[in-house]
Amino acid sequence: MKQGTFHGLLLLSFTFTVLAAPGGRGLELAYSHNGSVCNEAKRILSTDPSCRPFDEGTCGTSAASGMGAYLGGSYEELAVNEYSFTQVARSGIRARDGVAVVYVQEFHGDSHPRLIETWKVGADDLTQILALPPGPKIGKNGSQIRVPKNTNADAFAKLLARGLKISDEWSPVVLIEGNPYLFVRECDAASAGWDYGLYTCGKVTKLTVFDVNPHQPMVQCRFEKRSEAKSSGSK
Repeated sequence: MKQGTFHGLLLLSFTFTVLAAPGGRGLELAYSHNGSVCNEAKRILSTDPSCRPFDEGTCGTSAASGMGAYLGGSYEELAVNEYSFTQVARSGIRARDGVAVVYVQEFHGDSHPRLIETWKVGADDLTQILALPPGPKIGKNGSQIRVPKNTNADAFAKLLARGLKISDEWSPVVLIEGNPYLFVRECDAASAGWDYGLYTCGKVTKLTVFDVNPHQPMVQCRFEKRSEAKSSGSK
């Protein structure tokens, strides 16, 4: 699963350890821009399974548990089979400074990987798109309300084109010290794959915390898989 193209500029010698996804060997803090934010991120991750929506395997079902809980308020569903996507959602934790975090997914059948993406867009732009008739349509129980799937698809595509793709999964927004941060994971390629249209992430090898702002998101913390040399000297 491909991730966003953000890169850290400096690796530091921190040794805080957090748990990886179920079956993982652990992650440790390799880079820190904001110590207090990273300490809180470490605390959150120490008990979190790092699951995401549309995960299969060790995470269970598409309604994944943990920090990325689909039914736990992390994501607000906006539309089903509209704007050219199977599902459109936005972060349940609202970003500030004119920024919105939106999620899209497109199901391609059980035999193929689905498209899953997280985007940072302009909040005013998103409001204008959602105000276009007939507006986002979804039933009270999450069912589809029949409108053509391509309804306002061009306008929504332009919204994304003006924005910035964060990752190829639904990366959660988490409040730390009252501010929103994006948690973006990477999975071990050998343990990753697709099963009936759901993603399998057997082991998280890297997790990066970004701030959410109108400009290029800045890396606040990066947790990485422990090296053999370090793991032999600590447990």
